[in-house]
Amino acid sequence: MTQPPDFRPEWLDADAELTALLEACHAADPDELTPQLVLADALGERGDPREHWVRAGCELWAACRELVPDEQEWTRPMATATLTAACRTDVGWRVAGMFGCLLAASRPQSHDSEVRALLRWCWWWSHGLVSRSQTDEAIHQAENCMRTLEVSSAKARAMAARAGTEAARAAAEKQAVIESDAEVSGFRMNFGSGSGRRDIQQELTRHADWERTRKVRLEQAVALEQQTALALLEAEAAVTGTSAALDQASMLWAMTDFAGAHTEAPESLALGIGEQEWRFARSVWGLCEPWISRLA
Repeated sequence: MTQPPDFRPEWLDADAELTALLEACHAADPDELTPQLVLADALGERGDPREHWVRAGCELWAACRELVPDEQEWTRPMATATLTAACRTDVGWRVAGMFGCLLAASRPQSHDSEVRALLRWCWWWSHGLVSRSQTDEAIHQAENCMRTLEVSSAKARAMAARAGTEAARAAAEKQAVIESDAEVSGFRMNFGSGSGRRDIQQELTRHADWERTRKVRLEQAVALEQQTALALLEAEAAVTGTSAALDQASMLWAMTDFAGAHTEAPESLALGIGEQEWRFARSVWGLCEPWISRLA
C-alpha cells in the first residue's frame, strides 16, 4: 500500500475543540451514535448548519438497522435515473452520498482497517465535514485497497481449494482404514472355521499386532481428518472475510468516485449496488430522499 492503513480525514473548518469531537466520532464504533450527537450539539451551539446533517445521519443510521426490503421493484436504470435527478443539487448529491454509505454499511462487515477507514471518510464527506480536495486521495486509497483485496481474495480461494483437497484425502484415508478393519473381521470368521492346519497361536499373535497397527493408523487418520477439516473451515472463513472486504471496498470505490464528482458519478454509485440488494436499496433510498428537502 502506498497510503497508510488508517486513512485519516482532513477535517473542514474545524478548530481544536471541534477537531477533538470529530476525532472522537471517527474513533467510535459506527453504531455508537452518542459521540455524533455530542458533535451535533456543539455544531448547533456555533450556529453551524452541519449540525442538521449530523443529526440526519444519526437518524438514518439508526433507522437502517431495523429496515426491511421494500416490496417495490428497483433496477439499475431506475436507480441511476433517480440518483441523477437527486444529484442536480449539492444537497441531493450529499444525501445520495449518505445513501451509498448506508448501503455499504449494511453489508457483512469487513475487518479490514482500510475498508472501515474509507467507509467512515465517505460518511463524514457526505456530512460536509471533510475537505473535497481530499477526494482524489480517497479514490486512490480505494483503488489500492481493491487491488490488494483482489489479491488476498484469490490467495484465500486457492488456500481453500488446497484445504478441500487435503480434507478429502484425509477422509478417504480414514475410510480405507475402516474398510480394512471389515476385511480383517471377515478373515477372522474364515480362520475360525479353518481346518486347523495353521499354528493358531502364531496366527492370533500376528493379528493382534495387525490390530494394534490398524488402531494407530485409524487414530492418525482421524486426527488428520480433524486437522484438515479445521484448516478448511479457516480457509473458508478467510474467503468469506476477503469477499466481504472486497464487496465493501468496491462500493466504497464507487462512493469515493461519486464524492469526487467524476463523470457519470450517479451511475457509478448505482453500479455499486449488488444484484441481491435492490429491494433493500430502494428502502434505504426511501428513507434518504425526504431529507433532500429537509436539509435544503
